[in-house]
Amino acid sequence: MLKTTRTIVSDAFRDLRLSWRRLAAADVAWKAFAFVVLTPGTLILLRLFLSRRAGGVIADAEIATTLLTTLPGIVSLVLGAAVLAAITGLEVTCLMAIGLAGADGKRLRARQALLFGVTHAPHVLALTGNIVLRVLAGLLPFGLGGGLVYFTLLRHHDINYYLARRPAEFWVAAVLVAALLVVLVALALRTAVRWAFALPIVLFEGVLPRHALGMSAKRSIGDRSVILASLAAWGTIAAVLLGFATWLPEAAGRLLAPHFGGTMAGTLAFVVMLAVLSGLFALAAGVVSTCLFSLVLARLYLAVGEPESPRSPGEAVMAPRGSLVRHPRLLAAATSVSALAVTALVLLAAVPARRNQEVAVIAHRGASATAPENSLAAFRLAADQETDYVEVDVQESADGV
Repeated sequence: MLKTTRTIVSDAFRDLRLSWRRLAAADVAWKAFAFVVLTPGTLILLRLFLSRRAGGVIADAEIATTLLTTLPGIVSLVLGAAVLAAITGLEVTCLMAIGLAGADGKRLRARQALLFGVTHAPHVLALTGNIVLRVLAGLLPFGLGGGLVYFTLLRHHDINYYLARRPAEFWVAAVLVAALLVVLVALALRTAVRWAFALPIVLFEGVLPRHALGMSAKRSIGDRSVILASLAAWGTIAAVLLGFATWLPEAAGRLLAPHFGGTMAGTLAFVVMLAVLSGLFALAAGVVSTCLFSLVLARLYLAVGEPESPRSPGEAVMAPRGSLVRHPRLLAAATSVSALAVTALVLLAAVPARRNQEVAVIAHRGASATAPENSLAAFRLAADQETDYVEVDVQESADGV
């Protein structure tokens, strides 16, 4: 098992090294497309939430409550999950196409990979929609279980009371929730392993999406430990990349900030530079992680997925299909028009959100970065720093006040 896993991961790294330019170009293109698609929907949803609140202000807890307990919120959450899953599926499709073509000794350009994803979009969307519905149905019992634990054991007091006093019902609830999470994680891993071959089966064997999940589950029998180990190896690498991409800009900021804080112009230039650096590192980590995941998935399919197509996956990728492939300029024009339309929609949604009002500086739990939070010293220091307001955390007392 370990030898097979090591071979799969090393082959994926070799594919990444040989095709990283084309993989990066295709992935950045899909990430840009995802940004253009998801941004207007997010802005419109936020504007809808704000329009229903007095004063035009909504807190994070209220957003979560709206999404999870109201019909419009639940519909928005489901549609958002479906769109995100579809975009991710198409992104992985393009990257797998480049990897599998390279495994067959062929060179697939980024534009050809994007066209491959577009021509297979209907089947990919059908598959991801099927997956989203099944995942949501599987999550429902766990959500009901968590809600039952809360309403049975934790609804009588504020959550801060339970965190501070930790009575017996708190520990019972903690054990029950931990058990639910363990079962949920185990089922999630089992499901991911069983469905690992569904996308390549749809793409390279012409199997209908409604049958691909079942076929993938059958083919994974006997090799699930290899699939799990390969995905775990990718997850570890992705976590390390993300941690490094987060740590490096922060470390650079702490080291260089004292040298740029003398003037407002210097501070502003440093903040902009640090924001750009953080964004570039996060983008690079995301691109490498996504590309490596797609290549590991492709290598798993070749090694233990039992491909049944009369043509090799690489030949299937290189074969032209659909009118859009024969008319790339038409596709480019349609994409440009769509991008302009979405940009206009984003501007229409974002402009009304701008308010000509003064900015209030609020000290969270007082000047808690310097003084002990929620202490009189923190409140006095916040006043000395001329903040407009001090935010105070309150807790329920023993008599319920």
